[in-house]
Amino acid sequence: MIIKIFILFTSLIWCVRSQNDIPVRLLDLKDIVIEDYHGNLDAKTLELFKNVETLTLDGCNFTSFNENFVHPLKNLQKLVVANSRFSKVSSDISTCCVKLRIMEVINCKLEPIDKDDMNKLAEMKSLERFYLHKTDIPVIAAKSFVGSNLKALEVEYSNLETIEDGAFDGMDKLETLILRQNKLKTFPTGSLSSLKSLKVLDLKGNLLEKVETKDFPSLPNLEKVNLGHNPIKEINLKGLKEKLPKLKEVDVSEINIDLSKNEGIPLVKSRVL
Repeated sequence: MIIKIFILFTSLIWCVRSQNDIPVRLLDLKDIVIEDYHGNLDAKTLELFKNVETLTLDGCNFTSFNENFVHPLKNLQKLVVANSRFSKVSSDISTCCVKLRIMEVINCKLEPIDKDDMNKLAEMKSLERFYLHKTDIPVIAAKSFVGSNLKALEVEYSNLETIEDGAFDGMDKLETLILRQNKLKTFPTGSLSSLKSLKVLDLKGNLLEKVETKDFPSLPNLEKVNLGHNPIKEINLKGLKEKLPKLKEVDVSEINIDLSKNEGIPLVKSRVL
């Protein structure tokens, strides 16, 4: 049951309704959505919803935002922040939410995400998936995720230009890395070498112009690579399966050049619907 909450914080009025307009006890709520809220947000705001498991903040403007707002939510498993605006603060979210598995930040206006923010995510040992969409992160710095238990890291349409060598060091459990529709001009060789559990690498829609076998480190579990929709002028993947023994496919959609040097590589092109 998704509960929509409309908050007039200035008068301390909480208007809560379920999809069926059936009265509910606040402490029974498991999934809530806070929409179009303008004002302060801290731990006291959500004390009434301490049993919530999924929290979505959509279209909000937080005039004063403190990361400790989720501290009362001991059972929180999924946090989604979408289409919202807030200023970065120094408080630490990593010390709470021992059950939080999924975090999504979608189309939000905030200061560019930096290494300190990533370090906080790495300290959240229960977190398995982090999804970032249309929220600026121009650089992923070296050792941003050391100690992370993430299985999936997805950064899309977020103006990512640079991935420093060693950026993903310490991500022993990462299986899915999606970096599509960004501004990467070079293949991130030096950041991938430590990802021995990686199964999916998606670089679709960046600015790569040349990709060769030497760009890939040895990744024993990598099965799928997506290079499609890059302005690639030269691609030579001969011998790639020696480095990627479990490779099942390389997506080269919309790469309209001679691919004859890639004999033996499972190239695929997705259909345009």
